[in-house]
Amino acid sequence: MGRIPKMQRQKSSNLAKVRLRQPEGSIKDVYLGPWGSDEAQQRYDELIACFLVSSRNLDSVTVTIHRFCIVYLEHAATYYGKNRKITSEVSTIRAALRELVAECGRVPLNDFGPNRLKAVCDRMISKGWVRNYCACPDRVLKRAI
Repeated sequence: MGRIPKMQRQKSSNLAKVRLRQPEGSIKDVYLGPWGSDEAQQRYDELIACFLVSSRNLDSVTVTIHRFCIVYLEHAATYYGKNRKITSEVSTIRAALRELVAECGRVPLNDFGPNRLKAVCDRMISKGWVRNYCACPDRVLKRAI
């Protein structure tokens, strides 16, 4: 896989873009929005997270808990939506993932285990969260992996 693709500027239209290699080998330019905008940066971050997680060669790139959570939350918003509206399950997942990222967001996904999950649950309990929310990171990881 090699390097992580960089955001580039399309000078003629002043748009941000990123050039991604598809699994079959072709190259595709994905336009992100106006150059220098928050929208373009957010879209770039999401695309790169998806690109890294779906890459066939994960040995060369470290996928962190933070990147994993971005991709999973994007999936949850579509999967757990009803009539094009976000359900309460997505809110529960978002809250649990926020604590997961705060506790161990920079940890590589491969290094995440039961001890780190217990630390996340202990963090939630210390904040006064109910048991159902404390079990959510465990459910999320089991569903996603």
